[in-house]
Amino acid sequence: MKTITLTTCMLLFLATGFTGCKTSMVISRGTNFNNCQGYCHQVLTLEEKKITFTKRRNTSPKLESQMMVARAGTEYQKVLNTFDVKSFKALPGTIGCPDCADGGSEWIEVRSGWKKRRVTFEFGHAPEVLKTTVQELKALQEGLNKKIN
Repeated sequence: MKTITLTTCMLLFLATGFTGCKTSMVISRGTNFNNCQGYCHQVLTLEEKKITFTKRRNTSPKLESQMMVARAGTEYQKVLNTFDVKSFKALPGTIGCPDCADGGSEWIEVRSGWKKRRVTFEFGHAPEVLKTTVQELKALQEGLNKKIN
């Protein structure tokens, strides 16, 4: 019965933006700086039961560090409470000129079922409708980054 409910929720989300089933969503925040020396690419992925944080260097070989946390319930709900599906779906895929003049890029991606949507913007310049969500994800990311070092 639960599988049918989740499938129904995912279909409703994809077709109409119905937000009553937010628990089936995966939200990611990533940052990228093409011309840098350190860990230039970082991704935080927040799922209902786990958080994954990955950072990668642009150097050769591409060194990567990853941390997975097996508890995400409170953090997951806190982030979902800041997220407005309809506003997110209304945003263009790219806002401004991400990573132009080595300024870096930042993105938010939402996956539900087999569908995903990403919005990329200039680093530190989240669109108004995403600012609170980005702040929550950034705080999680910074906390994990301190533990991974």
